[in-house]
Amino acid sequence: MSRFDDLQNGVVLAELAGYGNGYYCAKHGKGAAMVILGSYIIDDADNVPYPVEFVFKSDMEDYKRYIAEHVLAAALSGAKICVSSLSTDTNKTIESFIAAQNAGADYVSYCAYSEMEMFTSKGLGVELCKKHNHPTLKTLARQILDNVNIPCIFKLEILHSPDATRTVELLADLGVAMIHVVTGSQPDSDGLKILSELADKCEFLIGGGGVTDVKGARRILSAGANAVSVGKAAMKDPCFLQNLQTQLFSSSG
Repeated sequence: MSRFDDLQNGVVLAELAGYGNGYYCAKHGKGAAMVILGSYIIDDADNVPYPVEFVFKSDMEDYKRYIAEHVLAAALSGAKICVSSLSTDTNKTIESFIAAQNAGADYVSYCAYSEMEMFTSKGLGVELCKKHNHPTLKTLARQILDNVNIPCIFKLEILHSPDATRTVELLADLGVAMIHVVTGSQPDSDGLKILSELADKCEFLIGGGGVTDVKGARRILSAGANAVSVGKAAMKDPCFLQNLQTQLFSSSG
């Protein structure tokens, strides 16, 4: 029995900057296995090119109050709760994870998927998925694992990274149990092929990207994912995830 059995073949409400707060997750994540709040950025700049309500100063006081309120709100979805946050300062990223943990979140998520220049210029975001930045990724992952008591999901860029497999292997070797990747869900998606190569590299793999119906979700699960994430389709229809989860459980039962 896996510690993630309650998420197996589950539907995940993906993070959505500018929308994915606790109240959104409560409404649009009802019936899902997991909802992901965020992603939130911790930074002191006044002009971060990101939805302003998802950016918090590094003293963390506003963030701690905010995340306590929104984790509580998200709990009304009935789903497991994950909070995605990041900073150019690893210590602040960890502090934000601990705040989510203290607020009652079940998981946190680190976004090694961002293409924002404020992160990539420092070798963070998608740059962490490249082999020459793996020492940085290794140090960062170890610090998170040493300081955060709830599981940390790493969201990775795999479609344009020749080092995707090695990135997942490195994290798994360190003890990271959960990986989240965006693969696409169409039959001819290159991401689905990569997903099948990653399926046995980590304990729990979440795949997603463009899922609009149960067929797309099943393709991701059949390629080797343990759970499927959904973003825009759930934004358009608050009942989408609940209906999709029912269909997936019916077909797997």
